Amino acid sequence: MFMKLPSKRELPDYYQLIKKPIDLKKIKQGISQHRYRSLEDMASDFYLMFKNAQEYNVDGSQIFMDSVALYSVFTQTYEDLQKGEAGPQDKESKKEGGGEKSRDGEEGDVKVEAEASVEDVAMDQQPSAE
Repeated sequence: MFMKLPSKRELPDYYQLIKKPIDLKKIKQGISQHRYRSLEDMASDFYLMFKNAQEYNVDGSQIFMDSVALYSVFTQTYEDLQKGEAGPQDKESKKEGGGEKSRDGEEGDVKVEAEASVEDVAMDQQPSAE
């Protein structure tokens, strides 16, 4: 449901209501093609995707609830990225005495961390009927 936009044939009204459709596939492409100038730019697309899901789907529906859960997961991951933590594996290494992760400020680090975050958010999705 979040990986790929709904079919225009199956849900034509989605494209009438949602003016800026976006999915995880497009976000991942944006990361791979260096279209995002910052984490904030990438985050705005994630937040747009969650907003779109909540705008189109009925409050309480599975897709609506999944978008709320993914919003929460993404927000935590985004905050971790802003602090210089790539995700759960960094938290585990700190617990095990691994210390702080060194950061050299290279754009490639942000790209790798962002791609990992897209995968983490995608994996947190639970299958549901649309």
